[in-house]
Amino acid sequence: MKAKPKIFLADLIHNQYGYNYCVPLNIGCLAATLKQKFADSLDLRLFKFPDRLIKALDEKPDILAVSNYDWNVNLNRAVIQMAQKRNPDIFVVMGGPNIRYKPEGIKQFLEKHSYVNAYVMFEGEEAFAGIVSHLLGHEGSLHTSLIERCVELKQVAYLAPHDGSLVMGSLYPSVKMKHIPHASAWLSGYLDPYLNCRSFPLSPIIETTRGCPHRCTYCTSWGTAFTGVKTVREFELETVFEELEYIFRNAEQDFYLIVGDANLGILKRDVLVAEKIKELSGRYGKLTSVGIDTSKSMIHRNVEIYKTLGNLSVPTFALQTFNEDILRNTRRKNVSFDDIRMLVDKVHTNGSSISTDLLVGLPGESKQAHIHSIKKAFDAGFDKFQIADIRLLLGTEMEEDSSRDRYGIKTKARIIPNAFGVYCGHKVIEYENCIRETDAMSEMDFLELRLLHGHIFLMLNLEIGRPLLDFAQHHGLHQVDLIADISTMPPPNEYPLLSKQFKVYMENSMSEWFDTPDEADAYYMQDQVFGKLQEAGFSKLNYEYASNLIVDTVLADEFFKWITINVKNHLPEISTKLIDELTIFSDKRIIHYPVNDNSPSESMEISNAALKEVSNYVANYDDEVSQNAEKQVVKFTVDELQTEKIQGMVSANTAARSDLHAVQLVLQFHNKLFIRNALIARDNILQRS
Repeated sequence: MKAKPKIFLADLIHNQYGYNYCVPLNIGCLAATLKQKFADSLDLRLFKFPDRLIKALDEKPDILAVSNYDWNVNLNRAVIQMAQKRNPDIFVVMGGPNIRYKPEGIKQFLEKHSYVNAYVMFEGEEAFAGIVSHLLGHEGSLHTSLIERCVELKQVAYLAPHDGSLVMGSLYPSVKMKHIPHASAWLSGYLDPYLNCRSFPLSPIIETTRGCPHRCTYCTSWGTAFTGVKTVREFELETVFEELEYIFRNAEQDFYLIVGDANLGILKRDVLVAEKIKELSGRYGKLTSVGIDTSKSMIHRNVEIYKTLGNLSVPTFALQTFNEDILRNTRRKNVSFDDIRMLVDKVHTNGSSISTDLLVGLPGESKQAHIHSIKKAFDAGFDKFQIADIRLLLGTEMEEDSSRDRYGIKTKARIIPNAFGVYCGHKVIEYENCIRETDAMSEMDFLELRLLHGHIFLMLNLEIGRPLLDFAQHHGLHQVDLIADISTMPPPNEYPLLSKQFKVYMENSMSEWFDTPDEADAYYMQDQVFGKLQEAGFSKLNYEYASNLIVDTVLADEFFKWITINVKNHLPEISTKLIDELTIFSDKRIIHYPVNDNSPSESMEISNAALKEVSNYVANYDDEVSQNAEKQVVKFTVDELQTEKIQGMVSANTAARSDLHAVQLVLQFHNKLFIRNALIARDNILQRS
């Protein structure tokens, strides 16, 4: 064996089109452990971008180790085949959650993906180090010293060459240790090249814990359901603080920080983590926001974390559904509705916002039951919803054949946005497999819900027209009922652009699904179709809709007119003039692209009655204002920092294909960056833009 084996670690993403990915923390952890155990006896290289890896394959590494997620399945295959063509003796190791965890599932995976020599199960640090240790300690290649001899290594799975049986060792004790002993990827310096990657920005991510005590059937539970670990495992708090300090100190550009824990707030110390992030943000700046998923049960601790982070985060309190019987089908239990209301109210009292996650297509949940769940989420007062299709992930109970049969679950395949490209002449596309039919919800039900979900996203999350939603609620019209009416097709003769937008949206909603990934490949791999895909992209429909409204002012006018007509139809007793004022207010809040230093401010004269209705959106509103005059002047401004952020993020996303696509990418990181600030002009002078 060579004195210094060459090992390539790859966490590949498609980077030919902009998207929001994170730094390769996973392979960074492997590299840090290898460095700790083997010092400088290895030639170790890390890769995130496929073009760089493909070029480096000419160096003929001894081991190629790749992470396995549903967004890089086919990319991995293409790159591995290139590697094996250049070096038939290369040893390919795969690891990651995208595999069924039971022995029969592991065996089926290895049989199907015969280009993979071995699979590292569960945590990778010690298991992959075990492979490297075996390589260093034995003569010959891993093919001969490991596979041919059927040597068992802990947490390493492969097929015996003689009879195809599964060979897999036991678990390392570290997998069950409460205090995680592994070396830090950040402090080792292996992630430095990816922290300030300007050509393709990546979000820094940290783990303070691993594992999840819950057993939701649609989640891999970080693999803990199959290791028997029922507790949340911890990294040393001092190390977590050092990692955070390292990220903030070394970041050269604005960044979105991801805390990769499943239940931040489940531990008392999590409050200290939030305080550290807040302190570092104040000291160094650059943090645009932080993404967290908080505990499902520690309500009071969650509130403390939310208060600490303030406007740095719109925390997510994931509920998935408000229907108790459906929760039982997924082995999940939520806190009571009263506790949810208390949580939301306390967050609002602290001046912050809060989001929840809802899933469509849960086992046993009908279309009407799902709509009921959406209404309950509105009633609870959540500021944002993420309503998502259910990806049936390998490694989850819901994906297994028994669950599919029990609940009549049927899936279809859809392109993962921007997860495609051409690599050394090989066309590659990734697909997600999502639930599109159950015994309680037909495929047509899914389709009919799509535009409703889209308008909830636009009006609630992006606040395009949200003041009108609040107005409807204030006057007894449920927001979901209003959105349902808005989601019906407007008259084409009166709304030519909006009706076309609806039609295209629904056509794309139907045409994006295929029965299998193979059928999708058969269509998209046609030269002409793939060329169009490369040119126009495969956008997220809701972000595409939103960017159209931001770029096209005429479409936006029709959109607001359609909302207004529906509000007036539902509330005939309310002054139409008042509703019109709210519509103008909602429209003027939108910043239309392109944005530059000379973008004009907007203003409007508004009655005190209308001003009171939108008081939550006017930064300097107070009750004394209404006593000064019958009407006020509201100015809608774009501050310098907002302009800089929009311009900076657009220029940073050099992979964007057009202005429309650039706006979509900005919205994915900053939902409200295209919303103007509203202020009362104290001098009461109407300033025309």
